[in-house]
Amino acid sequence: MKIKLFFMTLLLIIILSPSGRAEDASGIIVPRVILSFYDSKQHNGEPWFSKTHKFAELPLNHLGLVVRYLDLNAPLPDPATLTDVRGIILWTIADRMDNPIPFAEWITQAVTQGKRLVVLGNPPWSANNQGEPTPFEILEKLWRAFGFQYSEEWISFTHNLEIVQQDPTMIGFEHPLPKVLPEFPQMIPNSSDVRLHLSVRGVNGTQQENSLVATNPRGGYAAPDYLLFTAPDPEEDHEFVQWIVNPFAFFRLSFATDELPKPDASTLSNRRIYYSHIDGDGLRNLTEVRPYKDKEMTAAEVILKEAIEGYPDLPVSVGPVVGDIDPAWYGSKKTIQIARKLLAPPQVEAASHTLSHPLDWSFFDDYREADEVPFLKNYPKKDEFSATNRLLEALGLMKKKPTVSLDTSLWKQIPARVDDPDKKKETKRERYNDYKTPRAYGIKPFNLDAEIRGAKQTIQQVLPSGKKVKLIQWSGNTLPFEQAIRVARLSGMNNINGGDTRFDAKFPSVAWVAPLGRTVGKEWQCYSSASNENTYTSLWTEKFFGFKHLIHTIKNTESPRRLVAFNIYYHFYSGEKQASLNALKENLDYARSQGLAPVAASFYSAIAQGTVEAQIFKLSPGEWSIRNRGQLQTIRFDHGTLLQVDMEKSSGIVGQRHYQGSLYVALDQEILEPRIVIIPYDTPALPPPSSVPYLVDGRWRIFGIKRSSGDMFEFQAQGFGRGDMTWRVPVGGHFMIEMFDAKGRSLNRISRETDGSGGVLRMSLPTSALEPIRIVVTRQHEQEK
Repeated sequence: MKIKLFFMTLLLIIILSPSGRAEDASGIIVPRVILSFYDSKQHNGEPWFSKTHKFAELPLNHLGLVVRYLDLNAPLPDPATLTDVRGIILWTIADRMDNPIPFAEWITQAVTQGKRLVVLGNPPWSANNQGEPTPFEILEKLWRAFGFQYSEEWISFTHNLEIVQQDPTMIGFEHPLPKVLPEFPQMIPNSSDVRLHLSVRGVNGTQQENSLVATNPRGGYAAPDYLLFTAPDPEEDHEFVQWIVNPFAFFRLSFATDELPKPDASTLSNRRIYYSHIDGDGLRNLTEVRPYKDKEMTAAEVILKEAIEGYPDLPVSVGPVVGDIDPAWYGSKKTIQIARKLLAPPQVEAASHTLSHPLDWSFFDDYREADEVPFLKNYPKKDEFSATNRLLEALGLMKKKPTVSLDTSLWKQIPARVDDPDKKKETKRERYNDYKTPRAYGIKPFNLDAEIRGAKQTIQQVLPSGKKVKLIQWSGNTLPFEQAIRVARLSGMNNINGGDTRFDAKFPSVAWVAPLGRTVGKEWQCYSSASNENTYTSLWTEKFFGFKHLIHTIKNTESPRRLVAFNIYYHFYSGEKQASLNALKENLDYARSQGLAPVAASFYSAIAQGTVEAQIFKLSPGEWSIRNRGQLQTIRFDHGTLLQVDMEKSSGIVGQRHYQGSLYVALDQEILEPRIVIIPYDTPALPPPSSVPYLVDGRWRIFGIKRSSGDMFEFQAQGFGRGDMTWRVPVGGHFMIEMFDAKGRSLNRISRETDGSGGVLRMSLPTSALEPIRIVVTRQHEQEK
């Protein structure tokens, strides 16, 4: 018992300790921004091609941190103004830059002012781009402030070295150390607070102990080639990548995140979020699936019958390509009718997959009609998709043509370019995917407003009364430029796509799990949480059953730690072949078997953006305020087994749940600035007792909770499928649960008993909650039963 109390006390000291210096009138801001530098002058010199974005940002997001990118070639900010910045990460490609001296001095100043620094590989300050080395005294001062003794010596021969320390919780996370240790720069700790996770020295003991992976109160360091294992994969079109270092443990220690309340985009009502969205590619493709083939039905009609109408309890966002339904492009009365049917079911959210399906978005950032002239001969002609040609295709008398070029994956880093038939625009040739045209359709000149706002208006015309287009699903390389994202936002749409998360046998690493999204200028793009069927079928050329392997990614991103939401993302052409349709339905069936919280994709996008933008203020030890959170629904406290929410003193809290060693806290969306008070808890096997009722977990979104007494509470709810939920109530017994619509009319009434343990009330509400309903829960006394 004394050991348990000691551990609880130690944990609370960490959780409740001060975590920031920027004082607000009502609290201290908890900094959670990490600055990452990239070099815009390098090949593909944009932040989303950086190693930080591709590999580190997801673990940082999981730890409650967000990344802000700065160009090495831009003016440096005053460190004193960076009140929301927790630290700096340097993971650059080159070890030199234009002006290394002022940059090194700026880093030194930031470290001495308390900003944590993480150096991964070779930092960019060793020399300028002309090869002139940075003065020794400047670098020596920097490294000394960081906790290390600077040396210009490079250890090239490692055969005579022995490993002194190898922390098993840090090293060998996904891949073991190479049998022959890579060369490394000499790095000697000069402070007693440096914690060595991997170190070596000469076998004869004459050499000093060299740091290869280390952390300290000022940040962390990993030598080149000791962080990730990478190798060409001759059987795949991507590199083999695995982490040697545990990125979650490394960044946790480097940026001291234990005490940080973590905004979490993966969870709603203390359950994993589920969402699904369909890109409109293939709406007019004829299906090969019988009996639909015999009726000359399209792949989209098969998806409607099998994957949408067959799963009314699972929401899905459907984004047609307007070029497929607008008669001025390739549409017809039939495709308009198909789109109308696709968007009619109540669980379907209306979305847009643009007008002409841009493939290389950068091509249109500074668009001129003349730039597109060389590609016009490559665009499909309208008569290629006539009814006659479709009949000839169905009879096998004409080769089948895809209606839209595929949304090729960027994340797999396929060698990429726009294939200019006239061999011009060399500056764009190596940037994006190997498309033969910059967009799928070219009937009319590109117009950004028509592409986004106009496409939304066209789709709006085929929607049932009251339904609105709420989402744009980016097409092609899914790298829209800033103005495109801005037009979508000002048009009232959230946005999604990009990322292409995989975590399975072919992509066996968390390195392939994408972050929440990316910042583009002053705008923000939300990534999808999983890759689509393209990456499982070699860009829709083979192994059409491959999408069934999505389940491996879903499982690997849930355990041993929940990293992202459960996302099923696909195209209409998955209804084209029996194997692909079977794979899709296998994924949908798996989703049905899990305890999830299904939402529309636009709502997930809003949650993810709120997760990035939220601010956390510490009010007092163990007390936090969450502000500017948008639609953020969950705060997570890691290492929270012995913690609980003080429900009486907190406000804006729907409930709490212990899961995977963390404490998940569900927020009430109607309270703009929730206040969370954390106290100790010593019985983690059961939901913490409370004098007020709270949600343990639920399938629906719960909000507007009112606790009038220990015997009665009410709340609003919205969701899909049956309303499965678990509550912790102060006193067990018999409860009456009544449901009302928005006008106060009674919908249903059921009664439930708490579990034998006393205070756990489980319910499964049979009422539809596609639109919010009000639920009143009352404890019945003996005379009322």
